[in-house]
This record gives sequence, structure tokens and C-alpha cells, in this order.
Amino acid sequence: MPEEAVPEAAEKEAAAERDTRITFHNADHPRLARGRSNEARGRGDEGSRSRSRRRSMSRGSNMSRSELPASPYSGIQIEYRTLSINVAESRAIDTEESSTDLKGGAAGIKKDKADEDYFANLNYHELSTDQIAQQLNVSRADGLSDSMVANRQQRDGRNTLPKAKTNYWKKVLGYVFGGFCSVLWVGVVIFFVCWKPLSNPPSPVNLALAILVIIVIALQAGFSAFQDWSTQRTMKSITDLLPSEALVVRDGQTIKISATELVAGDIVHLQIGNKVPADLRILSHSGDIRFDRSVLTGESDEVEGAVDMTDQSFLESRNIALMGTLVVNGSGVGIVVLTGSRSVMGRIAKATASTEERPTLIQREIWRFVRIIVCLTIVLALLILFTWVGWLRRDHPAYMNVVAMLNNVMGCVVAFIPEGRQRPAQGPAP
Repeated sequence: MPEEAVPEAAEKEAAAERDTRITFHNADHPRLARGRSNEARGRGDEGSRSRSRRRSMSRGSNMSRSELPASPYSGIQIEYRTLSINVAESRAIDTEESSTDLKGGAAGIKKDKADEDYFANLNYHELSTDQIAQQLNVSRADGLSDSMVANRQQRDGRNTLPKAKTNYWKKVLGYVFGGFCSVLWVGVVIFFVCWKPLSNPPSPVNLALAILVIIVIALQAGFSAFQDWSTQRTMKSITDLLPSEALVVRDGQTIKISATELVAGDIVHLQIGNKVPADLRILSHSGDIRFDRSVLTGESDEVEGAVDMTDQSFLESRNIALMGTLVVNGSGVGIVVLTGSRSVMGRIAKATASTEERPTLIQREIWRFVRIIVCLTIVLALLILFTWVGWLRRDHPAYMNVVAMLNNVMGCVVAFIPEGRQRPAQGPAP
């Protein structure tokens, strides 16, 4: 039996190889057809039989190809994860396809790889409750002492989320001189010049126009600042997701402290309705504790808490309570493992704060509109100026003097500027 199975397998492999091999017939190639025309005539019936065999083999090969198994890559199973989505590989592919931004792409891949390795190296969820307490050098019953808390705060910092640094001077200058305001400032200078020394005696009308344009610039700058402030307030609302107080055990006493004073190793008590103040490893719970992770994952389904590890990933294991999530049912006790910028929420806030601001599509379109309007304004102003210099000043000197000409130019320039926002709003990169 084994000896018969070997030739049978060999015949199947040979048949599969014949089916997948591409053959060219002499009749389809004009050069070979001309070179062997006499030989084809001499063979006669043999050539026709061979062509019929070829056609049958071609039909057989087509049928066999249709019966071949589908590629294993034709249907890829999709796995849905909540937090541990590996985006480094897809970004690496996009960077390889892009040949214009290799350096920036490489830096982004390194950053994503660092974040991936950071969470992959965490093993707090793999340790038992006694091991995690021993590793963090804390007693589950007594908690941390004041000296240990001071040392760890000095080492790790306060339990706060990182914030982006804002250059307020740059923003103020952008509000006052950005966009169409630059054109209005040119008008202010010209109106002041028309007030003194071009007008003799000084013209109060030009002075009033200069002051009026300054008031318009101030109003537009204030409106732009208010819009940016309201946008940044919405973006910074992530800090409102953190609780202000936490119930912890220190020196054997259960006390309430500010959530910003938490350090790694603190024993935290969680109750229904509480927000998790830091990344915790659950030590014990009431048996029905559940968390709402929608603030991080966007999923409305509640996640049940556990004491033992349920997943190899730190981000997916249900014995980890993540900062900012809400306790929707039950109660429990956890030990702080990550605080501040080292937590999952802190890494997200840090990535958001360190992102370079780039203009969005609507901002680029607004700046394009601004450039078009400014160019048309300059063309119109130059046209009026050259018309006055080349024609009116020479042929009709009494019709319009230099002050009247500048007033007309600035009237047309201000008329070109649309009402409303003078500069595009600044926002985070997409």
C-alpha cells in the first residue's frame, strides 16, 4: 500500500504542474508557423490529432485551474481589538510607498515602535496579587508611608497629564497682524500719513479713519482669540475626565487625597460611580465590578473586571483598570502601577501634545483665498496709483490731489476685505 501511494502522489504533483504551466502553440506564433509550414503539411492527420489533443489539454487545464484551492490570503480573518491595535506596520507600509517624506516617516515609525514596545514590556497584569505588592514594595493592609510617597513623587512626578506648550506671543501677533489685518495696518499707516504731514492743516477725517480701522483690527483680533480659546477649551476637556480625589490607604488609614498626589504602589478603593484615577492592577473586587472604557476605545459595552490575567496584552487584560474609565457597577481594590504620562491616558495626551500643528484642508483653502484677495487688492491699488500718476496728475491736476488719491486707494482696499474672520483658526493636526 505505501508503495502504491507514492506513485499516486507523484502523478498528482505532475498533473498539478502541467495544469499551472503556460504553453505556447506553434499556430499562435507567426514566425514558427512560417518556419514549419511544410512540416505541418507533410504530417497531415497527425498534426490535426495533436492540435485536438492540445485543445483538450487546454480545456482540462482551465478546468483544473478553476478547481485549484483558493489562495490562503483571499480571505483574512479580522480581529477586533479595543486598545492594542498595532498601527506601526501599516504606517511602515505607507512610508515605504511614499518617497517624498522618508525622514519624517522613519521618525514616526520609531515613535510608534517605542510606544508598542513600552506596553509590550509591561508585565503587571501577569503577576499575582502578592507578587505585584512585593514588586512595588507595599503592604496591602497598610499601604505606603509618607517617606515612600515623597520619594516616589520625586522620582515619577505628579499624577497629571502632559499639556502642550503654547507660545502666547506668537498667537497674539498672529491675531493682530495675520491674514487681512496686515492690509488694514497698511491702511492705518496711510491714513496717519494723510493726516500729517500731507494735509495742511491736518485733516481730522483721516485721523478718524485711522482710529476706526484700528478699532476694527482690535475687534477682529478679539474675535479670533475667542474662537481659538473656545476650540482649545474643547480639546483640553480631556483633563476633566480625571477625578479630583481618590480614596487610598496610607500608613494603615483609609483617607481621601487629591488624585494628582497618587504614586505607584498606592492602594486605591474603587466604588460605583468613581473614575479610575490612575492605571490600577485589580487586587480584589465584589465579583460584579464593571468598567466603561468608551473614553479610550469608543465602545459602549461594559468590561468586567477580574483579578487574574485574561489576556497577554496589558491593554486588553481585564485585571487592569485604566485611568479615566468609569466604574459602572460593583466595587474593588487596586494598586497603582502607572501614573501621569506613563499611563495609557498619559501616553495618549503626550502624543497629542507633542503633535506638530499642521494646517487642515479648510485652513489651506482660507489662506489661498486670502492670497487671492490680497493680490487683487494690490493690483487695484497699483492701477489707481499709476492712473493718477500717468494721467490725472499731469492732465487734470486740480481734479485729485495726493491725499484724495490715497483715500480713494484705501477705500477700495478696505472694500475688498470681506467682513468677519480675518485669519483661519488654528487647530490640531489631523
